[in-house]
Amino acid sequence: MVVIDETVIPVTILDLGSSTQGLGVTRSLGRLGIPVYVIGFDQQLAFLSRYCYRKICFHTFEFNEQSVRDLLAVGSRIGRRSILIPTTDQGAVFVSDNADALKEWFIFPNPKANVARSLSSKEEMYHLAKRHQIPTAEASFPQRRQDVLDSHRVLSFPVMLKPLCNWCPPFHKVIVRSEHELLKNYDVMDTSREPNVMLQEYIPGEDDTGWIFHGYFNQDSDCPFGFTAKKCVSGLHITASHVLEYVCGMRQYPKLRRSS
Repeated sequence: MVVIDETVIPVTILDLGSSTQGLGVTRSLGRLGIPVYVIGFDQQLAFLSRYCYRKICFHTFEFNEQSVRDLLAVGSRIGRRSILIPTTDQGAVFVSDNADALKEWFIFPNPKANVARSLSSKEEMYHLAKRHQIPTAEASFPQRRQDVLDSHRVLSFPVMLKPLCNWCPPFHKVIVRSEHELLKNYDVMDTSREPNVMLQEYIPGEDDTGWIFHGYFNQDSDCPFGFTAKKCVSGLHITASHVLEYVCGMRQYPKLRRSS
C-alpha cells in the first residue's frame, strides 16, 4: 500500500516526450510518501505507476503562451505551490523562459537567463568545454551544404552526424564513412528551418564503454550529491534516451554511500 503524506510539498513532473525519466522520478519520490502529479501524453509510463498520485493528460502541448496558461491551470487545480520537474531539454527551456509566470504556482530553480537554453545545445556545450579546456570530441556546425564539405576535410572519417537540439528534426544520428555517405545523410537530415545538424568526431567504442555523471548543483555551483554510472545498453528510441546503467560510485556524503 502506498502511503502519501499530504502535508509535504507536492511535486509536479512535466513529462512530455520523455518515457523512463518521468517514471524513475515518480517511483523515487512516491516511495518517500511525496504526492507526485504527472503531466504527460497518452500512454505515459509514469501514469501506470502506483506512485503517480494524480495524472494530468494533455493531447497537445506546444510550449507556447497557451501552454503557460494550461500549466498554471494545473497548478490552480492542485491548490498549492508544487515543485516543478521537467524531464526533457525542451521542458527545461520552456520553464526557464516562462519562469516569471510559472512561479505563481510552481517552485523550481531560477538560473541566469539562457543557462537552460545554452546547456541544451550541443554547440553551446562544445564551445563551453573548449573555453574551459575540457577535453571533448571535435565538432563542426554547418549552416549550409558547402560547410559540410569544408568540415569533413578537418574531421577525418568516420564522422558522426547528429542533431544540435533533440526536440527538432532530425531525430536520429548516423555514422558516415565517406563523402558520399556524408552528403547523402546530411541532405536527408537537414529538414529544419534553422540549421540543426552537426558533425562530430567519432570516438569508437561499444555501449559498455560509455560513462555518465549525474549530479545536483546548487546556486553556488557546489555539488552536494552526485554519482557516476556506466552505460550497459543503449536503446533505439527517438533520442536514444532508453539507457540501462549501473551506479559505479557515489560522490560525497559517506552516509548516502553507506545506505545505498
